[in-house]
Amino acid sequence: MNVRPARNADEVWLLDKLEEVGIDDPGFRSRDYVIAMTDEEDPCGAGRIWYRTTDSGTTLAELGNLVTFADYQGPSPTAALVSGLAEKVAEEDVEYLYSTDPPHRIQAFDGHWDTHQIDGEEQEMYLLPVDAVLESSPDGSNTDDRDDLADEFGYDEETTTKYSID
Repeated sequence: MNVRPARNADEVWLLDKLEEVGIDDPGFRSRDYVIAMTDEEDPCGAGRIWYRTTDSGTTLAELGNLVTFADYQGPSPTAALVSGLAEKVAEEDVEYLYSTDPPHRIQAFDGHWDTHQIDGEEQEMYLLPVDAVLESSPDGSNTDDRDDLADEFGYDEETTTKYSID
């Protein structure tokens, strides 16, 4: 599964898909969305961000409209969408993604609950450091863990195995 930025050409199609799952986005801008694609290049989900500034002046990126399309049957694209959105906000030098009502898959990333003031209101949110998300694989596991397992089992890429391709 991979993730790509939504393009202007996706606008009508994406609005139709969001409507199918019951999401009305009055502030819709295709450039705020990313689209999850299957290995066969079929769209399977979408997500967006809203930039928010805390009362102390810190910019955060709110995760929103994380959806799996109704006609898609397969593993959840949520973790891949979060990774794609993290790449997008990293370009804007934003340090944290957050959700006030995170799906279970978001909590697989190494985040924490915190409270921040936004527009004078105190909000409890699940914060995800963008760097931590970018260091994780799309399934939410840390890529360093896989390297540790390879070392633990004595796997060496130079070693010939029955699965090696010459």
